[in-house]
Amino acid sequence: MRKSYLVALLVFSSSILSAQIQKGSVLIGGQLNFSTTKNETEDIHSKSTGGTIAISIGKAINENTVLGLNLSFSPREEKNVYRWIDTADISYQHWSYGVFLREYKRLAKGLLLFGQGDAGYTSSKQTEDYKSTPGELTYRQQGAYLSVAPGIAYQLFKKMQVELMLSNLLYLQYTVTKTESEIAQVPNTKRNEFSFNSNLNNNSSLGGLGIGFRFVL
Repeated sequence: MRKSYLVALLVFSSSILSAQIQKGSVLIGGQLNFSTTKNETEDIHSKSTGGTIAISIGKAINENTVLGLNLSFSPREEKNVYRWIDTADISYQHWSYGVFLREYKRLAKGLLLFGQGDAGYTSSKQTEDYKSTPGELTYRQQGAYLSVAPGIAYQLFKKMQVELMLSNLLYLQYTVTKTESEIAQVPNTKRNEFSFNSNLNNNSSLGGLGIGFRFVL
């Protein structure tokens, strides 16, 4: 029995000690979440449902250097939302497509520090249908972004890592937003915007902290 425990410990330790991303390895990660909220007052009963589906796949082009693709889709529906002096049903969809480059640095047994750079394209559409005001408002947005994010990964199993990442430590974005209005009081508009953001500008950067899992094949 002691020998069995010793063999198992040696196998586990060897997988931890080899916590390197070998050239040619394929890394697959993803995110799936869903949320719903309700807000009830004396006059208004509103409800919001939404979620995110995200997939990340990459290949180690060198030891501890991974190049890959990120894809995500985030839909949201809101019912009876108070807007201006009216209530509206809001439908929102957001798509994101991008490439990333991630560099790992071994810190200790099974523990890896990494930095990741992302570049990509985003597209979103939001439609607002008002209860009393005739017509709809549609906002369409397209843009490109660059971002930098640090993180830590732990070799939980031989083929699986758990990671903690501070998303968008630095975030540079250019967007074009169009308003398409069927409401007489709201004109059609187009706005170009260039922005730079950082989680370091916030009082707390924990809002951008996320946990995930990644399989190494």
